[in-house]
Amino acid sequence: MAYMDETFFHETVLPLVAREGACLIGISTPLTAANFFTKLVTFKNDDGSLFFKTLHIELICNECRKKKKKDVKEMIQCPHNLHKLPTWRPKERQDRLRIISEHFGDPNMGARELFGEITEDFGNALPTDEIEAVFSEDLKVASQFLTTENPTFILVAIDPNYGGQSETAIVSGYFIVERHNTETFTGVVCIFFSVF
Repeated sequence: MAYMDETFFHETVLPLVAREGACLIGISTPLTAANFFTKLVTFKNDDGSLFFKTLHIELICNECRKKKKKDVKEMIQCPHNLHKLPTWRPKERQDRLRIISEHFGDPNMGARELFGEITEDFGNALPTDEIEAVFSEDLKVASQFLTTENPTFILVAIDPNYGGQSETAIVSGYFIVERHNTETFTGVVCIFFSVF
């Protein structure tokens, strides 16, 4: 369900679920926090409770997740929830798959596929909290990312494989070289992101 087109969900699935007695059972490997399916299963009511009844099987315990949040290779070493493995996947097989994922593949994908993790900042150019701060309605928070200088460079990137109806994303940002005493500091700040 994580790869389902959102239009299909809104135009086909929701009208079917609107019938009395109908329900929706969705199953998927979690992706990133920005993924449509992840947003659905983590959506909350006004009182803070989950909107949907959700069974989330995670093989990484909360303690290891907190300690090793910034290093996915460390996080997937967690041995504490392996008792939750399905009977058709022996622990030895899980260990071998983890090693392959860690050394020959994408550890982020391994965290999602093998351990049921919703990955956020792993592999992102900027941490999620910084991206949210740029677009914050709180001017004190957002203003720390504003500049009064003219950008040295404006960068534009187009990703024709991202998603949305046209499967295209456009990101633009500016690059400023700031000089303080004899040291040079550089920075890139994203100012626009759009999926078409």
